Amino acid sequence: MRSRRGSRPVSGIEAGVGMSASVTSYELLLANGCSITFGPCDASAAGAVDRFAAVMGLPLCDKEPQIRFVLSASPDVAPQNGASCGIPDGSGPDGLFVQLSWMSAVVARKIQEHGGLSLHAGLAGRDGRGVVLAAPGGRGKTTASRRLPAPWRSHSDDQTLVLFGPDGPLAYPWPTWSRFLDGGTGGAWDVTRSESLEGIFFLQRGGVDAVEPVGKAEAAAMIMESTEQMSMFLLRGLPGEEVRRM
Repeated sequence: MRSRRGSRPVSGIEAGVGMSASVTSYELLLANGCSITFGPCDASAAGAVDRFAAVMGLPLCDKEPQIRFVLSASPDVAPQNGASCGIPDGSGPDGLFVQLSWMSAVVARKIQEHGGLSLHAGLAGRDGRGVVLAAPGGRGKTTASRRLPAPWRSHSDDQTLVLFGPDGPLAYPWPTWSRFLDGGTGGAWDVTRSESLEGIFFLQRGGVDAVEPVGKAEAAAMIMESTEQMSMFLLRGLPGEEVRRM
């Protein structure tokens, strides 16, 4: 392994009409002050929302949800009519995976509006410091994550969120939703735990293990490529002007 381092909502439930302030709500609070709250729009979506929050280790809160998820035959990535957002009904053999990954895209897109950056990358950390292992699918992120020597620990192996905190860039783990495919057991990730971002490694296949430095321009291009790989799902279903804004 070689690495290169570089510095329609459903009728009658529009926008949560008729919902009380006591509706179940979860909160994702990040170090840069970004707070994303969400909950089910009605009982039909409660199970999926609860599972989504459990996978990401998110607590209940007493705040009004910014996003209300509702099952819909026409799901969308951006909340419509104020705050309601349609998600797939979960039918089919991989229904749970589809629901979880869909809600993930909605929340990740919301974080992106607050300056977050989603990378197609794993996150390794030790003693509060972290490095990102970026690569396209099948390039070795999971393999590299499994080979980390102690005391390094893999926090995620497919997606990482990067935000700027008061003292510099921070990296947060994000779930590997593919682990829920084909009856997979899934897993749990503490997406509120951040590591001080110390470096980014761009993985490439090679005959020997080695680290090669890259210039700032090349590193910037590689970061953009990694972001675009994750953005393909975040932008699905958005109108053209929204895509251009993102």
